[in-house]
Amino acid sequence: MRSRLYVSPVLVALALAACHAADSEPEALAPTDVADDEEIASSREDRFEETGVRVVRTKIVDLAHGELRDRVVDAVTGAPVDYDALRDAEMRARRARLGAFTPAFAAAVAASGEAPLTADILAIVGGPRDADLARELSAAGAKVLRVDGALAAVEATPDVLRALARDGRVASIDARIAAVPTSLAAARDLGSLPLQWPHLLGVGAGIKVAVVEPDVCVRRTHQDFRFLTFEPAAFPCDLGRGHHSTAVLGTLAAIRLVNGSWEGAGVFRAHIIERDTTNGALAFDPEIFNMSATHSVSEVRGLDEAVWTKRTMIFAGSANLDIPGLSGATCHAYNLACIGGYGTGGTPESYADDVHASNAHWRNPVSGREEPDLVGPMGVRTAGAAADDRYVGFGGTSFATPAVAGLAGLLVTKHRTQLGRQPTLMRALLAASAIVHPVDDGDSTRIPIIGDAVDDKTGAGAPNGVKASDIVQAGTYHAARVVRGTHFDANGKYASTFSITAAQGQRVRVALTWDNCPVNPSLFPNEDALIVDLDLAVRGPNVPITYQPLPPVLGTRATVTPRITLPTIPFFTSNASHVDNYENVEFVAPVAGTYVIEVTAPRWGVCPFDQSMATNLALAWTKQ
Repeated sequence: MRSRLYVSPVLVALALAACHAADSEPEALAPTDVADDEEIASSREDRFEETGVRVVRTKIVDLAHGELRDRVVDAVTGAPVDYDALRDAEMRARRARLGAFTPAFAAAVAASGEAPLTADILAIVGGPRDADLARELSAAGAKVLRVDGALAAVEATPDVLRALARDGRVASIDARIAAVPTSLAAARDLGSLPLQWPHLLGVGAGIKVAVVEPDVCVRRTHQDFRFLTFEPAAFPCDLGRGHHSTAVLGTLAAIRLVNGSWEGAGVFRAHIIERDTTNGALAFDPEIFNMSATHSVSEVRGLDEAVWTKRTMIFAGSANLDIPGLSGATCHAYNLACIGGYGTGGTPESYADDVHASNAHWRNPVSGREEPDLVGPMGVRTAGAAADDRYVGFGGTSFATPAVAGLAGLLVTKHRTQLGRQPTLMRALLAASAIVHPVDDGDSTRIPIIGDAVDDKTGAGAPNGVKASDIVQAGTYHAARVVRGTHFDANGKYASTFSITAAQGQRVRVALTWDNCPVNPSLFPNEDALIVDLDLAVRGPNVPITYQPLPPVLGTRATVTPRITLPTIPFFTSNASHVDNYENVEFVAPVAGTYVIEVTAPRWGVCPFDQSMATNLALAWTKQ
């Protein structure tokens, strides 16, 4: 996923060619080729295992007209194909052969002999939940280990699992993945402190924040939690196992007297809900949901549904490299903010030495989505569970995540009217604000790599509270519930356009986010479950192109041709991905003028969750 600025040697060649009359007919193009005035922005080949069909999905930029479009062709014949129809056919064929098993788990069952296996079983939308699901699974012969809404963890023999796989009320059966857990200095580094005055004046107690962790147990009497209120615990807990969750809450919502002044880590006047299951926490309808632990693909539908229907802001850790069995970032859900980590170099007040944290996961999931979305500071000194005045050092994405979640809570407190229950806008706002760190393109670990807008290791970068608040106050954002046939024209262009006026040399960043329909990615080929695909582009004034010819070869009699100024080329830059539900564009304005933001929808499927053709869309833009 890359931002592209199309003022390049290709345009120079086009402009030079425009100076000469074209006497010949254009060559016929194969469907996978591009013309001289086109460029491939991104391309990927997908294979459907059941049907054997291979397709090439390409984002193509028409350089002459400044247009971005999709092309999907058969990888063998080059003929155009309907990607959604092929994907639906693949899923039907897989269900007919494997039932509710994922391909990987079907192989595990076949190889297990008679030995029992642990599995995650997800009921279909509208199927049994909680106690009803547990009762029916027990009746089928499975030992129920845990139930969380429509998702149950069980231990069962292969025969029992095969029978469940043929039950029409079961959506998917996959290998059981246990959730694994992945300070004030962090608050300073993310620009949180200037946002804290509403809390110091007593505002914010109405914000409900959920902390979801395995074996959750928080030392509620810790002195840093003096302004928090707590939901009664669901069960007695053992503080001996509460070190991780106490430290997480300390990074999210603590306040401490430092050198005679109060400094807080985040939403330190919030009402806290601590639970060990997703469904148990969501039952309280929290506004902020922090999940530092990993989550499985089977949990995606429930997490994305919370954003889709309840408008909950969810923040999840991308996991740490030292967790066994994890090959990449564990943020399988689409509608949450996936948080990776960076190191402050021990100087949170300085950005110059900040680097990507080598222990933070950043490898993309099977689908190819770029994760993490954002990063937070990994190293913290935070509340300890051993005593009310104990502080401990922790590191990992478990603590980068609540640092960003706490920042989001502060922004909601300050801008309740604009940001309350706006998770899609919050994702866009945080991404647009993440431009404060310096750049050293010679060091690929620095955060973020400005110019690409999205870096493989650090996503959009580290959000900044002051910049995000400035965006809200300036009104340079947009959020709406949109429907394909109502808000987009026949060519897939969003009816609303937005503009930003920039001086020459100003850096501009635009972030687009939208919600994905709540589905289980394990049911989809390549775990690519993106139902709506949007693209982001920015147009601007004409840019004069100057061509500097190469110097003559040494020893020849050629002379140097002076610089040639060619006809102007309209500014156009874009971001296009087939699999992510966010797009970021960043550029330095080549000339002063007005730059227009455009959104297009090359693909829009029907949401299987509620049969709608709608989604939530948000934009945020800024300049510096």
